[in-house]
Amino acid sequence: MIRSYSGTLKSLLIFFFPFAFLKQAALSFFYIIFVFYFVIKFKDIIRFIDKKFLFSCLFFFLSSVIGTVIKNNDVNIIFLSILDIKFLILSIVLAYLLQERKLLKIFFFSIATCVVFVMLDSVIQYFYGADLLGYKSKVDWRLTGPFKDELIPGSYVQKFFFIFLCLFLFFNNSKYKLFFCYLLIAFFIYFLYLTGERTVFFLGLLGVLFFSIFYLKKYFILISIPLIIIAFFILVNFNNKFIFKFEETLNQLQIKDYNYKNNFFKIEDDKRFFIDGTYGAKFQLSIKMFKQDIFFGKGIRGYRKCFDDPKIYSDLDSKNKTSACNTHPHNTYLQLLVEHGLIGLFLFLIIIFTTLFKIIKFFSMEIFFFKNHFNTHKLEIFLIVGCFIQLSLFIFPLVPTGGLLSNWNGTFLWIYLGLINSLKKI
Repeated sequence: MIRSYSGTLKSLLIFFFPFAFLKQAALSFFYIIFVFYFVIKFKDIIRFIDKKFLFSCLFFFLSSVIGTVIKNNDVNIIFLSILDIKFLILSIVLAYLLQERKLLKIFFFSIATCVVFVMLDSVIQYFYGADLLGYKSKVDWRLTGPFKDELIPGSYVQKFFFIFLCLFLFFNNSKYKLFFCYLLIAFFIYFLYLTGERTVFFLGLLGVLFFSIFYLKKYFILISIPLIIIAFFILVNFNNKFIFKFEETLNQLQIKDYNYKNNFFKIEDDKRFFIDGTYGAKFQLSIKMFKQDIFFGKGIRGYRKCFDDPKIYSDLDSKNKTSACNTHPHNTYLQLLVEHGLIGLFLFLIIIFTTLFKIIKFFSMEIFFFKNHFNTHKLEIFLIVGCFIQLSLFIFPLVPTGGLLSNWNGTFLWIYLGLINSLKKI
């Protein structure tokens, strides 16, 4: 009886977890549950998890706490830095639970439900002005979908999509599964375009390319790249909303003054590429703050100190210096340098590179021995490919990003890391 209740509770926990991202309060509640489960099953979980991964993560979070203690007198900030260990706990508990194929299948159906619902709900909002829950976007060319005021439906879907797609191929036994896969990819790209999330749109296309290399026929790559290029130029020349997004991106980088009516780029003489843009200003401020505390950084939320002292950015060599101050520098590696210093960046890169090495080792031992990946029938291959694509997109250095250790954005990273580093146990 007790085992039956335990199995039901685990199933409910896994099924509803992807839904928790729809509300910050719900996500915080799930963190409490995961921590509670970790305490109960401590011995089993510690025995299960990869020790190299565990200790490298512990050292990373320890360095974060040390840096925060050194640079902060605020007890609340120090307490928050200690609480960041919740990311590691969630990572290893989720990996521990998903070693059961039944729970992994439930997880697949859950993210499939969420991904499809968010895409359909957001498309409805685009065409009818409000989504199924009655939410309306306050930004004309952006969508919120079921996230109410948050402009993140594209980001949410993109962060789960390739795990969903890989597991879809594994659990779907239909002879038409490749055809449905093509349809899902096409709708996914269309959905990302409608959301107005430019970085996510780019990462989505990059993810499709990675996925094509692993699973789809070779001619798909040859066809998809020209089609993407053609679609881009069509959108730039004929779709006003896309033009606006395109122009805003280039203006933020201070690349040009683009006039789509005359279809040409005009370089402004008094402004410099990147440096005088919003991202260039954040880059300058990040480097300046990093130089002030090279080894341990300024601690978590250290970038926000620019709000307390405007002098920090007043002498920046950028015509957009006032835009430099923000909650974070909108780049994972800049945030690591500012808030965690060289030591934190080094430890983080150890976690990433050891994880990538494990994937490469796994591929060399498993995938490359087979000519047709679909006939291997190995769940590990499908799951790890999905996580590898998601992790690669998350750590891609040349795009704006969310906060590294924020509840919403940071959780995805630790999901990927946990699943990959539980590889031997799946």
